[in-house]
Amino acid sequence: MQLRTRPEPIDFYEELQSTYKLLEYRLLGVDVSDKDVIRYTVTLKLADKKGKPFTREAVYAVALRSPIAVTRDPYY
Repeated sequence: MQLRTRPEPIDFYEELQSTYKLLEYRLLGVDVSDKDVIRYTVTLKLADKKGKPFTREAVYAVALRSPIAVTRDPYY
């Protein structure tokens, strides 16, 4: 199901998806200290266009509004 067609639509933009393939991910932690945003720390295993795998850590912010917005948090 498309994220935007869900009963509670979700906007998700990740600039990595245009150049890398997600192989796996691992949830490392959750920060719920902000009532409007939940932050998830993850480890991403990606592959470049040649198929070479590498690992990157990132923090995603989930804004609890309508539509829900999921973005990479540049401050973490």
